[in-house]
Amino acid sequence: MLGDTVNTAARLMARADYNEPLLTEAVFHQIETHFECRSLGSVPLKGKADPLPIYALQKERG
Repeated sequence: MLGDTVNTAARLMARADYNEPLLTEAVFHQIETHFECRSLGSVPLKGKADPLPIYALQKERG
């Protein structure tokens, strides 16, 4: 499972703009009460059978 996590992180980094943290749905659900995130929809990632929902980290909730 570690290999899949690292590969997914690498795919998200490749899609991100400069200084733009992208998150998987699992991470989003863990932090959503503390941070505002914007849904980017489901995107196909190399090595994944189905598109994954991804999120862009916006800011800490005040």
